[in-house]
Amino acid sequence: MKGNQKLSPICVLSQDIEAEGINVPNTEWERFADECIQTRYAKKDTIFDTDAISNHMLFVTKGVSACQFAHPNGQLIIERFFTIGDFCTTIRSAWRTESSDEQILAVTPVEGLLIPIKRWRDEYLRGGAIGEYMRIKIFQTLLFDADVIRVKSLNRTYESYTFLQERQPSVLQSIAQKDVAQFIGITPEGLSRFLKNTATD
Repeated sequence: MKGNQKLSPICVLSQDIEAEGINVPNTEWERFADECIQTRYAKKDTIFDTDAISNHMLFVTKGVSACQFAHPNGQLIIERFFTIGDFCTTIRSAWRTESSDEQILAVTPVEGLLIPIKRWRDEYLRGGAIGEYMRIKIFQTLLFDADVIRVKSLNRTYESYTFLQERQPSVLQSIAQKDVAQFIGITPEGLSRFLKNTATD
């Protein structure tokens, strides 16, 4: 690749597969790639909504999206962020073919590949090299989600903010403070006070 030439979403996926040490036969790759749909979302667009059944898996190749839900008290809670190289969907909806109380939004402009859930499921359960890749990615996602649950259960601003600094630095570099606060579970004003106090320590 010359200079800073931008890679297409399908090339980003191909590189991510190669980074896992997996070699996909050409015929298998061509069959799979033909079903992938390049897509993009503007900031604040809804990627997967609560009143619809998720019928695609999104592989993120640019930007940041967030999975959120409405707490019974009316507060919007961000469960986690998805960045480049992540697969995201409202998995309960996709797997159970029913609507979910979760929603995925683009918190920055987002680009990626939409993979039909049926194709994704078939590859995950019965696929060859691509199925192996997807199983690795889901295992990585489960481990990451467990870390998110652990750090958020501490209910401490420092630990949650440090988690983003260490594990998803691109999130802090590209999203609004209100979205960071929504993930941590504090007000934007509380986050501002925390950052001010941290800077003076």
